[in-house]
Amino acid sequence: MYYFFNYFSFTRYKMILQVFLLILIVILFLSALNMATCKKDKPFILKGKCVEKCNPGMVLDKHNRCVYSCPQDSVLNENDNSNYTENESIGRCAKCVQGLYGYKDKCVENCPEEAKVIDIRKDGLACVKECPSFKKSILDTLDNKTYCIPDCDANTLYDPVSLRCVEKCTVYAPYESMKEGVRICDNECPLYYTSDNKCVGVCSPELVKYYKNKIYCGNCPEGSSVSASNFQVCVDNV
Repeated sequence: MYYFFNYFSFTRYKMILQVFLLILIVILFLSALNMATCKKDKPFILKGKCVEKCNPGMVLDKHNRCVYSCPQDSVLNENDNSNYTENESIGRCAKCVQGLYGYKDKCVENCPEEAKVIDIRKDGLACVKECPSFKKSILDTLDNKTYCIPDCDANTLYDPVSLRCVEKCTVYAPYESMKEGVRICDNECPLYYTSDNKCVGVCSPELVKYYKNKIYCGNCPEGSSVSASNFQVCVDNV
């Protein structure tokens, strides 16, 4: 009898917990729905509510939320007044253009000494002091800069073009390279590359070839053969 009541109490507690979680999910869903459907007279979001204006000193992020400072990978664009209420004058956070890094609400050409590490994010590149704990730090020998990249699993490698973990490198960064123990796609190999587009540091002298002005390690790739005038050069078959 004791076990029966004990089981009944546990079942009742479990049902109450499930109902509570369901109510919480509904509240969060309605809150998100309200944020996504702000009307024109109250287009901004402040602490989960639609408002007519942000508080003094606030700016807008990309989701139309009122914030006191832009994310580190964006810059304050004071001239962007799109989708604002009439006569509204407020800055909006925008990501830095390609080639620039976000640092303290500004886009800079080079990261400062106190934030030399480059964090690769979905919205762009940001200067940071050190990588987040969930990312790996690698030194790119081609530009001598340290980057923070996602910690991909053993079956994937990091693609700096799409900013995600992939199973196979694309034509935009076709070479598989190993940098500080991290598998990464690259657009160029520091030394040699093989027929399966893997970067290697050592290559037997008899295997070194030049193909399309790149140092190739191995027999000539499919569709090409050794040049008649130079056995160290691969040329496309005619």
